[in-house]
Amino acid sequence: MSRELPLQSLWEKIGCEWAAEKNWRLPKDFQGPKIEYAAVEKSAGIVDYSFRGKLRVTGSERTLFLNNILTNDIASLAPGQGCYACLLTATGKILGDMAVYIFEDSILLETEMSYEKILLERLTKHLIAEDVVFEDVTDQSMLLAFQGPKADAALGQLGISGPLPEEAFAHRQFEAGGISGHLVRQSWLGKDGWHLWIPVRHAASIAPLLGTCIRDGKVTPVGFQTKETLRIEAGILRYGTDTSEETLLPETGLESFAASETKGCYPGQEVVAKIKTYGGLKRKFVKILLKENVVPMASASIHSQNTPGTPIGRVTSCCHSPKWGNILCLASVSKTAVENETEVKIEAPGRNITGELLPLKD
Repeated sequence: MSRELPLQSLWEKIGCEWAAEKNWRLPKDFQGPKIEYAAVEKSAGIVDYSFRGKLRVTGSERTLFLNNILTNDIASLAPGQGCYACLLTATGKILGDMAVYIFEDSILLETEMSYEKILLERLTKHLIAEDVVFEDVTDQSMLLAFQGPKADAALGQLGISGPLPEEAFAHRQFEAGGISGHLVRQSWLGKDGWHLWIPVRHAASIAPLLGTCIRDGKVTPVGFQTKETLRIEAGILRYGTDTSEETLLPETGLESFAASETKGCYPGQEVVAKIKTYGGLKRKFVKILLKENVVPMASASIHSQNTPGTPIGRVTSCCHSPKWGNILCLASVSKTAVENETEVKIEAPGRNITGELLPLKD
């Protein structure tokens, strides 16, 4: 049975097309991709991210434990701060990625949809006798993303006032109209914006406020389809879709953002450092802009223009990009091809499509 969002009744009242994604029932589309995309680009959009996995970590040794096994420097963070981090194998492959938020009495880990139980299992394998307790709190809170140049004004319409967090992953508590929660400087879409963490018990109270905000045109609801388009355009990789336990962290280009070079050892640290110092990386994530309006099949093979034959990579995500005016893909490709070719061929039904190689990040 599909899991449902706490605000499902609100989204049904507003009107949307639904889609199944992993084991969740999510709004795929509200007013159409064109309107939703324009809202995030020019005004403000709201994405219901309540499906993202959430783990609370408590215990007197929580910071030391996580600092020892995650890629980033958790010990240097104070309450109200956060970061992005990964859990790696000893060979530098990604077992999970997450946003890490520091609170006075706990640490909150936010991870990819439906991966909270897998991540929990992989984290607890490192426990020996430390005073650390993990709790799956995915169903205890809503996660609403306000994205776009007028997102701060939309927050004001909900009664959220006071200073907004300035640094990425920074967060603070808020209270507005009897609703309490946490305001986070965050975006999984490559746009400026904020996330609201709100306990599920406030769902009935926040729903009419959001409904009014939407009806007044202060914010536009954004479905999963447009959310994915914005993510792909921004070159943001999803664990379980683009990356997996077969992906080396340096292949993603995120090591400077996700991994500390100064805190000391963590599982996989030697491999990450060795690749940075001596090279040897075989694959790399890129964007590919297709020259025809044809959507490749999932995991479509990629072939060299110069030496066709053995595949040199595979497509991991794709969308019709308003920014680029055609089909845009995220792909894992041979590093040699990235360095020596400008175009590749992607398998599609009945023929191959030419695509231009682009950097993952603009």
